Amino acid sequence: MSFFSTNESAFGLDISDKFLRLVQLKRFGKKIKIQLFNEVKLPPQTVTNGQVANNQYFIQALKQLIDTKHGLGSLSNEVIVALPQAGTFLKTLEIAANNEEELLPKIEELLPQSLPLALEEIYYDWQTIKSQEGVYTILVGAAPRALVDSYSVALNGLGILPVVFEIEAIAIARLLIEQAADVRPQIIADLGANRSSLILSEGSDVKFNVTLTLSGKQIDQYIAESLELDLDKAEQAKIICGLSRDKCHGAVLELLTPLLDELAAQILHAVDFYQNNFSAPGLIEQIQLCGGLSGLAGLDQEIQKRLNTPVVIAQPFKNIINPDPHYFTAEKSQSFIPAIGLALRGLSPKTFYDHA
Repeated sequence: MSFFSTNESAFGLDISDKFLRLVQLKRFGKKIKIQLFNEVKLPPQTVTNGQVANNQYFIQALKQLIDTKHGLGSLSNEVIVALPQAGTFLKTLEIAANNEEELLPKIEELLPQSLPLALEEIYYDWQTIKSQEGVYTILVGAAPRALVDSYSVALNGLGILPVVFEIEAIAIARLLIEQAADVRPQIIADLGANRSSLILSEGSDVKFNVTLTLSGKQIDQYIAESLELDLDKAEQAKIICGLSRDKCHGAVLELLTPLLDELAAQILHAVDFYQNNFSAPGLIEQIQLCGGLSGLAGLDQEIQKRLNTPVVIAQPFKNIINPDPHYFTAEKSQSFIPAIGLALRGLSPKTFYDHA
């Protein structure tokens, strides 16, 4: 099972608990443009914690996603699928070996020490990041077989071939770091409605990713419980007031301060882990915020104030042509970052190999 390899063009498919998103890219000379795209909302409980719970509803939604796609041209019958942060594993290993042939048995020996699942319960793949003086730096991706198989069954039922399953963090980093040609040591905080994660990258290599506790849903529930509002009104308060000290008398900012402090503490913990567990770590020069929650007014300033590190909102269309600015608004563009990153992988496949 490959998490890294394909030799054909393919479209990107991002699967969340609430939405399916599709993107296919096309080159126009040196420029890259979104050729095909779409988004459909999933019925409740179709996907739960990243795993397909209702195969019939999932296939129906996937068919709708394909049949109602926007843009011109034919959709590839090959797809690169995002695997969610929850339940998947991405780890950097440093292994002493005389050559690459010695790596596989050593990886198989080390993996069970890092994962809660046995080797026979997972699919895994790996790639060499660098080799120096007999020490190989290896990036390993792993996912439960049950998760990957649930996607494969549904996709194969529609005649679509999943050629690569890619951990979401890799797709996000490809767009925001590699495609943007910004290889400074940095953190990407992917802040979503239901789940959030932190990705630490050095150069164009992802070192590790971790789950964060903060999410849009958690903020809505916190506001609702604190102010005795229903969830819809709590979300409206979040959007209208943001984290401004001037709007709503700064009430939402004051209310969410403990959550912001916890987010900053989790980021600092990740930085400490990087500094203490990786050889020759660099100085974290930037934090990028992406995902739906990144648009919360004032969030970037509040994080920057706590961490004393430049914080910016990710720009997914920095080096990609936006085909429809009315559709891809600033907010919606954030939600499409994983799908665009996957489509980049399909447009320009690299020569990685399936080792598992």
